[in-house]
Amino acid sequence: MDVTINDLLDAQTILGVEVTVLDQLAELRRRANGGVLSLDSWRSEDQALRSELPGITSTDLDALCKTVTAEAVGDEGTDAHWVLLRRLRALQPPPSDQELRDSLLATIAKLRSRTSIIEEDALLSHLERTYRLLPGLDRVTGLPWSAIAAHRVIDDPLLGPVPQPVVLARKRARQQATAEELEQAKCLAYDRSPADRKLWETLEEQGFGTMIGLPRLLLDAAGDDLKHADVVRSVHGLLRDPLTQAVLREQTASGWPTEYA
Repeated sequence: MDVTINDLLDAQTILGVEVTVLDQLAELRRRANGGVLSLDSWRSEDQALRSELPGITSTDLDALCKTVTAEAVGDEGTDAHWVLLRRLRALQPPPSDQELRDSLLATIAKLRSRTSIIEEDALLSHLERTYRLLPGLDRVTGLPWSAIAAHRVIDDPLLGPVPQPVVLARKRARQQATAEELEQAKCLAYDRSPADRKLWETLEEQGFGTMIGLPRLLLDAAGDDLKHADVVRSVHGLLRDPLTQAVLREQTASGWPTEYA
């Protein structure tokens, strides 16, 4: 390329694209990586800006990014180099679902190998960004949230419809997944503190068991005895009441994504 890095530092047009457009593209990327903008919205808004851009080969762009990165981290690196690098990276379109999954797999593989603390922190930051972008993936199980949300409310044979805490929904989703699905999910899941999560899950299960323990105890005790028919009707009526359902859903919302809470 005839243009030099120094030429680009103060340029108003880079690779045929005005820096104002590049800054808009970069801002979309920043918001998406920060979880402010959904992946679908990022792709849509990015495409609207990108549709009028000149064709840029990935080879030229990758080579230029590599050169600017080397200068940015070198002794002569300045803030202007990082601004330029951010603008160049903005020329890269949003990743596809498959690219995100490939990135996730590669990052998890690196985290599971021996890494320095500095490298681990960088990998964890990248991992968080990727999980935020991947639509509907549960980082704990590696399963789609849609599969887990199928168990958000179960029809208990004794109690009727009962909203479930995420820990029990995850268990049911795992039980119903195929061996192939579980193997794939295992590669996509990463838990930095499994011991802490295990404790949290135990407490969640215990709390849920306590919450629904009394009505279950009453219905168990009443059984099919007609003398207690009024008790059975009262308990079932209470459990099915919209207020009770709303309270149960609220009390089991911890850990669920907003759309399923």
